[in-house]
Amino acid sequence: AHVHAAPPRDARLLLYGEGFAEFLAAQNDLRALPYLTEVAQLDRAWIESHVAADAVPADAAALASRDAAALARTRLAPHPAARWRWAAEGPARTIWRRERGQRDDPIDWTPGAAEGTLLTRPQDEVLWQPISAAHCAFLDACAAGATLPAAAAAALRAEPDTDVAALLALLLRAGSLCESQADQDVR
Repeated sequence: AHVHAAPPRDARLLLYGEGFAEFLAAQNDLRALPYLTEVAQLDRAWIESHVAADAVPADAAALASRDAAALARTRLAPHPAARWRWAAEGPARTIWRRERGQRDDPIDWTPGAAEGTLLTRPQDEVLWQPISAAHCAFLDACAAGATLPAAAAAALRAEPDTDVAALLALLLRAGSLCESQADQDVR
């Protein structure tokens, strides 16, 4: 049904399916499986991460060497290959990983068992890791052009007990952040 509604426009079939998750969400007979759309979004995020442009990730040591005033002006942008998703409707990441061969992952069907996922491509391979709502809020803020303090505030609004230094360290180790062009122009 989706192929008929949205035939491929590009010969590179890896890129096909851009609107598939939205198509699934609109199917009344699939409403009993609310996580299905989120699994499709995660699969699309993997494809986007795989084919995204290369860029130099932000350097943690360079950031650590900045004084407080410089850090307050710093803007980090998501790496072009970074994708993150917060699946509020259930264990989308676990289901997605099981379908990709990780059969040992137990599925938590507890109502409200939300999961966050970060996809990065540091060495020409798409890698994933679990992240929290605070990580997602931080990345959303960075994508919107927020300064480092504003992104940290967004993370704390999402989860008030967040260790922002640990959150930033995880995102930097994953290679999910770059210096933003606006930040480079300021220095």
